[in-house]
Amino acid sequence: MKKHHTTLLLLTLFFTGLFVLWWASYVEVPTSQELAANQHLVFPQLAKTAPGEIQRLTIEHPSAGDDAKPVSSVPLIFERRGDAWQMIEPLNAKAESARLEILAQNLKNLSKSTEAGTIQGPGTKYGFDPAAASIKAYGHDFETPIAALEIGKTFGDRLYVRPGGTTGIEVVDSRLIQGLDQPPMAWREKALFNLATFQVGGITVAGPGRNLNAERIGGHWRLLQPFPALGDDRKMEEVLGELTSLRVANGDAGFVADNVTDLAHYGLDKDHGVRVELRPVASQLKPQVILIGKPVPDQDGKFYALQSGQDDVVAISGQGLSTLGVDPNAIRSTKVADFEPARASFIRIAALGRTFDMCRTDQGWSIVHPIHGPADHELVVTLLSKLDKLETSEFFSPSKISNPELSPAAISLQLWQLKRGERLPTKAVDEPTGDLKVNLNLGRHDVLRKSVYAQVAGDSTILALPDEFLEALPQNDLAFRERSLINLSPGQISQLTVVRDGKTFVLSPAKSGDPNQWKMEKPVEARADTEAITKALVMLTGLRAQRLITDQRVAPRQFGLDAPNMIITWTSPSTGKKSESRSDEPVTQSLTIGGRVPKSEAWYAQLSDSPLIFTLGDDVVLPFRAEFRTRQILSFSSKQVDRLTLRWPERAATFEHHPTPRGGVYDWNLASETKSGPFDLSRIHSLAGDLAKLNTRMFIQYEGPFPEASGLATPQLTVEYTLKGDDTKHTLRVGNTFEQGEYYATTAPNKEGLVFALGGTGWADLIRLAGERKSIELPEDVFAPDTDAAEATK
Repeated sequence: MKKHHTTLLLLTLFFTGLFVLWWASYVEVPTSQELAANQHLVFPQLAKTAPGEIQRLTIEHPSAGDDAKPVSSVPLIFERRGDAWQMIEPLNAKAESARLEILAQNLKNLSKSTEAGTIQGPGTKYGFDPAAASIKAYGHDFETPIAALEIGKTFGDRLYVRPGGTTGIEVVDSRLIQGLDQPPMAWREKALFNLATFQVGGITVAGPGRNLNAERIGGHWRLLQPFPALGDDRKMEEVLGELTSLRVANGDAGFVADNVTDLAHYGLDKDHGVRVELRPVASQLKPQVILIGKPVPDQDGKFYALQSGQDDVVAISGQGLSTLGVDPNAIRSTKVADFEPARASFIRIAALGRTFDMCRTDQGWSIVHPIHGPADHELVVTLLSKLDKLETSEFFSPSKISNPELSPAAISLQLWQLKRGERLPTKAVDEPTGDLKVNLNLGRHDVLRKSVYAQVAGDSTILALPDEFLEALPQNDLAFRERSLINLSPGQISQLTVVRDGKTFVLSPAKSGDPNQWKMEKPVEARADTEAITKALVMLTGLRAQRLITDQRVAPRQFGLDAPNMIITWTSPSTGKKSESRSDEPVTQSLTIGGRVPKSEAWYAQLSDSPLIFTLGDDVVLPFRAEFRTRQILSFSSKQVDRLTLRWPERAATFEHHPTPRGGVYDWNLASETKSGPFDLSRIHSLAGDLAKLNTRMFIQYEGPFPEASGLATPQLTVEYTLKGDDTKHTLRVGNTFEQGEYYATTAPNKEGLVFALGGTGWADLIRLAGERKSIELPEDVFAPDTDAAEATK
């Protein structure tokens, strides 16, 4: 039982303690920490008062005695009006808000000197009785001050003050309470706007011949009136810099008149004044407005002005005020379109007498007019990119351009953008969705200026756009249709045939060896060049048209398709609907390359299963003109060479290979049947190495009798060699000059077969040995470029 009573007692004490803490907080009883922090304040009662709660400040100068300096006894009374201060007495005018805010803050935080302590004694010694001045601060009750302070004498940077209702005198920093003896004019607001440029979120200029409304959106300026357009951020900041720095000119003389009722005299009435409004970024702050009137007579660059809510006219100075808001193009960005490409949802282009509509779905872009089908992703992305970057070189008034052909426009372009939170449709729709963000009309193409004239809908200004933008717009009825023609992988091609220049090349994958290895079946059987066939297959399986010409059936002769430059045929698995009986049968398609497109580096072309005629660039066609046979003529290890003979029409030299531990040059000896001489055997070693990996730039023929011009029937040089373990004598014959720096050459043993181009300075040196050199010395690098020949051609 006794234990039960103890528990109840403890609970009662606990809840009583909580109640006492709550009550102390409710009535704002200061804590010990707060008392310690506030003990140095002259006005501890203001510690929890926000500066904004000080609604009124008064400054009084009591009448002085006969021996004292005369001071006006008229009080200065200031009241807070929103986020600004107004002087009430001795005149009704806007006060310098920043100065009064600092004064209110200093009163709240005014600290007394701990070293001097509180001084008790006669006030006359310290400048009191009477005081030089007194300050009173009021809250919402203008009858009872929340703080009062008498101002005494100043010694250096120290000031004697006496809080109202006390006899003790405190010492404070004189810099915090200064300028109280200044006349009322010194307290008037001289700044027309109390905002920094970065604090401005919007501007409106209205008046005779002026119409401008702009907002800062997403960190960039945009014009809303007289037409929607992007603003030039740099120019806008210059305008705001001048406006926010506007101050009353000519000192006190700049306060022209107070209590003005006849605003028309200063050009400040509603029919003549120019209204300028700056809207703060912070929505809780009110817009700041001024009126600008007539120029001040005989004062260049100065104008009469009036702040909203005031009746005192002032003079201000500003070089750009006379043209402010007159020409919106002066602060307009050269960038034409204001949209986000990633949020574009619908594009409508009227051109060539028809309308092209494209809708974006969650699967990509589709054409919905004049046909329904997939749009070419690359073309649409290019259009959006060019439109996003589009800039005008100049802004013209309509009177400056003769016949711009904008009414009616040759081309009109409209673009809609998804609203925030709006999603793309799953299926293409025929009508726009989202907000209209671009509405652009294009007119005459000025070839000399390389420009096309344009206008933004609702704006009479004529723009000069670069004519290269026209390349992204419809050129014919097939605009924006899918240009990817083949969608296969190289591994799906089972045979490739190329017919060109009267020859047929048939290539197919090799059945053994490297899985990427191909072989040539026609015109001869040989290994195919891996790099060449890979480039051709990659280009074919990702075939993309440069331009679409027509999908109508036309005479092949019109595009050179009746006598094609090249025909490419390939076999691949069926990509269409499979039949029940022949579902696994591969299909064969062909690509016909016709005539050259005039004045271009492109060719007309057509697929076998479609009437569509399109163009392909040289970059697509050239891989099919490559040498498909491997360019490697010989391939063996140089260590396999057993014997090597160089033979000219009138002489020969034979070298034998005897591998030694030292290797290299020491492995070669002059054969006994060869007349001794000063031979550089290291070059024989290099020749054997280069011969072992001999390549060619091109094949002149694969088979048939040697061309008479080749000179291979009576070669200038024959290289004979045998390999270890093989008694067969292999030969390389070098004939006449083929092209500069190259010779006809063959490895065929008879008078017909393979002929290829053999290049390299060393071969020319070897051929000249018979007639020009007494000793057989090979060059350092047999296949190095001929520097002498190269110099001779310059």
